[in-house]
Amino acid sequence: MQKLVNHLVPALFILAAIAACGGGSSLDSSGSSGCSATELSNCTSPAACVAVGGSWDGVACSSGADSYVCANGGDSTDSDLDLIPDACDPCPVPESTTFCQLYGNQGATFPNWQERAAAVLTNSVRMAPLAYRSSYGADFQPSLAPVLSQANYPAVDPLYYLAALNQAARSHSDDMNSNCGSLQHNSCDGTDSFVRIAGFYPCGGDQAENIAYSSEEGPRLIINQWLCDSTGDVCCADGASCDGHRRNIMAADYKLLGVGYSAPDQLGHTFTQDFGANECSGNNVYKSKLVDGSHIFYSGEIRFLATFFDSAGSAPHQVRLVLAGVSHPMTLDMGAASRGTYRWATAEAAGCRSYHFEAVDANNFVYRYPASGELRSTGEGGCGETYTP
Repeated sequence: MQKLVNHLVPALFILAAIAACGGGSSLDSSGSSGCSATELSNCTSPAACVAVGGSWDGVACSSGADSYVCANGGDSTDSDLDLIPDACDPCPVPESTTFCQLYGNQGATFPNWQERAAAVLTNSVRMAPLAYRSSYGADFQPSLAPVLSQANYPAVDPLYYLAALNQAARSHSDDMNSNCGSLQHNSCDGTDSFVRIAGFYPCGGDQAENIAYSSEEGPRLIINQWLCDSTGDVCCADGASCDGHRRNIMAADYKLLGVGYSAPDQLGHTFTQDFGANECSGNNVYKSKLVDGSHIFYSGEIRFLATFFDSAGSAPHQVRLVLAGVSHPMTLDMGAASRGTYRWATAEAAGCRSYHFEAVDANNFVYRYPASGELRSTGEGGCGETYTP
């Protein structure tokens, strides 16, 4: 089923729719009072713990009955002695390495920061609609209070990144911004919307698209306007014919997402979301439990957000941010521990910082996002970088 729902909103936005252990403690070679093989609980540093035969879990010293392993069972290094490997092949057996090693990045340009941030926020609202509305949607006008009711839009599973949909969405945002000078689902040369998408994503099945532009850059503003689907000075009611964007974002049938962002040209900051339901040859998805991650700017701080999803309902031992080489345990921001958004926040820095996310699941398997390389804190202190290998 292919969904097209179109409308324009006069004002700032114009849019249309178609339808738990710590880690990373610093090394300390000194011992501590009473630290010995028989009194492991007195060992207060990783080095001291390991020196007497203990195992450091990032918080305390123990006998080491449990240890963390790479999800593929292969060798790894553990320079900070917290038992969580520093580097793992991101592909657990029996997954093929041909696509999961690239999960979360397709080089230096796909996806960019705006696309990652929009995807993380989309998954946040899918997994915890009411919590999202009262948090990242609280300051939006018109008020989102009347929308996203549990009866109409219950929580659904997150969407996985698909490079083909990312490319399809980016191409369309660039086309509208540089050639059309207006929002439209068909390409500027008249090519039908779904013919255009099929050129990148030939998997068939249910598909949908949201498009919008704004005079402001923030991905959160665009997501909230799509959720509002405003008609005049109020948000469209749940289930009404005008809530096409919200319906696309919350539809359980969709499993895959690509977001495309284009910087202002003939239009403003232009966004496209392309949704898909099917995988097919050449368009497979590595379903990492660490689904995605990015940063946003909110309430005067930079917030790092990561999506964790375990279909078996098991909470992770830990989700953490590694920022500029320093590990920070993340806390649950919204949703359930086994299917929620995790957060770590701090004041903005004066320039670019590198980061990635790691998660240790209930089976002690380690997941990394992105699978390789480092994200950059785009927008922080004028940072214009997105990713570094």
